[in-house]
Amino acid sequence: MWLLQRVIPNDLLIWLAHPLQNANNFTYCAIGLATVLGGGIFSTLIRYVLVKRELAQKRKEKLSKCQNALKQLESDVLGTLSSSEREKIIKLDLSQLIIKLQAEEITPSQVLSAYQSKAIEVNKQLNCLVEPITEASEQAKAVEQLPEKGPLYGVPISLKDNYSLKGYDCTLGCARFVNLPYSKDAVIVQVLKKQGAIPFVKTNVPQTMISWETTNPMFGMTRNPYDTTRGVGGSSGGETALIAGGGSILGFGSDVGGSIRIPANMCGVYGLKPTDMRISNKGMAPILKGQTCVCSSYGPLGKDVDSLVIAMKAMCVPEMSLLDPTIPYKPFNMEVFESKRKLKIGFYLQDGFFHAVPAMERAVLEAKQILESRGHEVMEWNYPNIGLKGMLTFVISLSGDGGEELFELVHGDAVDSSLKNTIRLLSIPKFVRKFLGFVLNFIEFKESVTNDWIDKGLDAVICPGFACPALPLNTALLATGSVSYTSLYNVLNYPTGSLPVTKVISEDNEKMKNYPVKDLWHRAVKKFMRGSEGLPVNVQVAALPWQEELVLRIMKEIQTDLKK
Repeated sequence: MWLLQRVIPNDLLIWLAHPLQNANNFTYCAIGLATVLGGGIFSTLIRYVLVKRELAQKRKEKLSKCQNALKQLESDVLGTLSSSEREKIIKLDLSQLIIKLQAEEITPSQVLSAYQSKAIEVNKQLNCLVEPITEASEQAKAVEQLPEKGPLYGVPISLKDNYSLKGYDCTLGCARFVNLPYSKDAVIVQVLKKQGAIPFVKTNVPQTMISWETTNPMFGMTRNPYDTTRGVGGSSGGETALIAGGGSILGFGSDVGGSIRIPANMCGVYGLKPTDMRISNKGMAPILKGQTCVCSSYGPLGKDVDSLVIAMKAMCVPEMSLLDPTIPYKPFNMEVFESKRKLKIGFYLQDGFFHAVPAMERAVLEAKQILESRGHEVMEWNYPNIGLKGMLTFVISLSGDGGEELFELVHGDAVDSSLKNTIRLLSIPKFVRKFLGFVLNFIEFKESVTNDWIDKGLDAVICPGFACPALPLNTALLATGSVSYTSLYNVLNYPTGSLPVTKVISEDNEKMKNYPVKDLWHRAVKKFMRGSEGLPVNVQVAALPWQEELVLRIMKEIQTDLKK
């Protein structure tokens, strides 16, 4: 009936529904119906083919435009700095860079040129960029003329593709968003520019961003700097690859199920998912519109904890609340970040849903030992079936429309292989969603976890950064369930950070012999851990809502002792 309604006018359907008077009428009606139906189907197919062809042409033109822009930038920056001058700048951490910029020992234009050049170099190896921001050089010169220097004066920053910029598309790897430039910057971008930062590139994402493998039919696959045969996670995968490769000193991503923390784990960088509404989402490219159970959070990625602190201090300013009144003004609390108060911290090695590999367990135990050596009380925290309940809540929240929006976004477009499994997962039958929703509402999962946390007096919890390190390219969908380690904290809306603690060693993979193969997901992870020695391994730090400063304090303590 749905197909009939799509291809046959309503008046004709009503007429056809009337009782037929005789065989002749029946014959005429049958011929007429077949003609109209056949013509309607043919017309629908023609329209679909035309749309598909149009979107394919858009993909081709957008890719060509972006590639030409990168080539032009490469030509423009050639020779602006010597290789030794560039490397001196690139070697500075963010704190050091800011000191030199503020002291006018180097100029914003010099720093920008160094990172533009390095980003192009990294992109050739990793395919992490979407396009350069051509106004960056002009902005750097304008910043140099300002009478006052903001806290991010002259700092070049990279932005995930969903960060809107005036005059630029946010394609999200979808052809239907090509040639739809935004008329103004997102609030975050406006605030960062006000603080002196210079956005200089946009970075690659998975198609629609609802995937944890950074690949799409328009810009292709982003590769891991530690092993180019492996992926970078997602959806902020282009950001983390660029930072890990040295092509950006400070980046900004988004996180609805681990999209900052998953790639941070895969690439060994530092990332923070703030509490929803700590940082504005106004002006961002929308995905899963109307879904308010699990909202996307926006936060920084960098090479150390201090970079995340600098970014949060720069964003948590009155300007953000003025531009977006829905955001409460909550300045960064340095007193909490610098506090020496002894803490009670929980930890777990397994979430009861997906079995983390031995390297991830070892990383948590190393972080635990550091925190204990600093005088903190660290206790095992085992909330029953937290991984399973969190994962079910996450999937149900994102699949409220049965995947309808995702179907609409990719209709007629090429669909990346990494997205197909996600679409199936979000197309859970309505009666199943209702049943699972009833069960989870009965459990009152979110409130129950928070009460348990408070009853035990926990300040924070540490756990694996993900179930495993980076997997080979084109294999993330084979281990979909592993996102339980990150999506949990989106469901709970707890601020959560990710930091590199160790790397995979041969002893970790020796222990993989005893890794439980409970299903096809675990079978895939066991197989793909072969040859993973040297890959980075991160740990997550989570705290109750609005406690970003506490999360960063704990991350800083772990980082400090790791570098001794």
